Amino acid sequence: MNPANSVCRAWFANDPVKIVPMEASGFSGSNVWLVCREPFFSDPTAQQSRFVLKSFAGQTAVAHAQWVHRLMGYLRDTGMPEVPEIMVSQTGSTLQIDPADTLWELLRFMPGNSVQCPSPMQARMALQALAQLHTAAASMPPGPQLGASPGRLRRLAQIQQLLLVPWQERRPVLWWSHQQGQSSKNALNVPDCRPLFARLDAAIVVFEAAGGTAVLNRLLQSQAEATVLQPVLRDVWSEHVLFCNPQEDSQHESDHGSGLAFIDFHAAGIDTPATDVARLLGSWTAPPNRQQLPLLEAWSDAIAAYERVRPLTKIERALVSLFHVTGTVLGLDNWFRWTLEEGRCFVERRRVLARIDRLIDSLGEALIEEILI
Repeated sequence: MNPANSVCRAWFANDPVKIVPMEASGFSGSNVWLVCREPFFSDPTAQQSRFVLKSFAGQTAVAHAQWVHRLMGYLRDTGMPEVPEIMVSQTGSTLQIDPADTLWELLRFMPGNSVQCPSPMQARMALQALAQLHTAAASMPPGPQLGASPGRLRRLAQIQQLLLVPWQERRPVLWWSHQQGQSSKNALNVPDCRPLFARLDAAIVVFEAAGGTAVLNRLLQSQAEATVLQPVLRDVWSEHVLFCNPQEDSQHESDHGSGLAFIDFHAAGIDTPATDVARLLGSWTAPPNRQQLPLLEAWSDAIAAYERVRPLTKIERALVSLFHVTGTVLGLDNWFRWTLEEGRCFVERRRVLARIDRLIDSLGEALIEEILI
């Protein structure tokens, strides 16, 4: 039996439900299923009878999953309808563990679609809602604290390793290893990595042309100043923000939570709100006449909408740029390591290549981002 069917019973007991797989938006390996009470499955308006059953990524600690659910519940209690409602099982828990020790949750289905190129109104709506979420999350006990951003410290450590062994030095070793695998007895089980090597070569060219080594060295010299640390989403990107009405007119823009949903809170943690701002804006494609501008200028109207709710400090504004630059460079570094060094297999290889292509496309512009920190 599919584990989703048995896990579902923790919430629905013997009620008739229909379960169908959904396409996961990320690459964590989570399983996602649409669950609907049987009579309403074909009725898209029956939102109260539609749910999403989702597994947490392998090795997720129970304590972390519980904290994520406390955060989501707290945000909804403060008036954030953009956050999915967590469903409580028959035993009073919001989490279930299957025989393989995988954690599962059931959430109320949130309608809408993600967009890659949001309209100015959509971008303002999303950033305003994100600021409201950050403001509400900051009041969750024990409250915010001051300190160096954990995300920044992790990225600087990875930058140090990248500078020690840059892509152009790793490339011949990786190619030799790939060739050895292709000539082995198990060659049929070795994926064709030539498309990945072509992208690694392209990334090396762009990185060197934009003076990437000098940029990363400057980042290493910067001081990790204290900033506000609080609960943040950390993985709020284009596919995790849903808009119900893509053509919605501006008269609804001021409505709190109008036509917007944030999904997938599994990566939430304690860090600076700047990491969410950079993650979301950097994942979108800016309007054509703004694509050559630094991130904060390209999305100045959306940033203004955010700051009407929660003004960014000078350090936070600088961190937005820093996270954008490092997110682009280290995002590529992660993908090359996962695929070419560690040999991880991703079911949707086409989406992996598309993600890498997008990072390469934005690499040159990200490296010229001005970081005043």
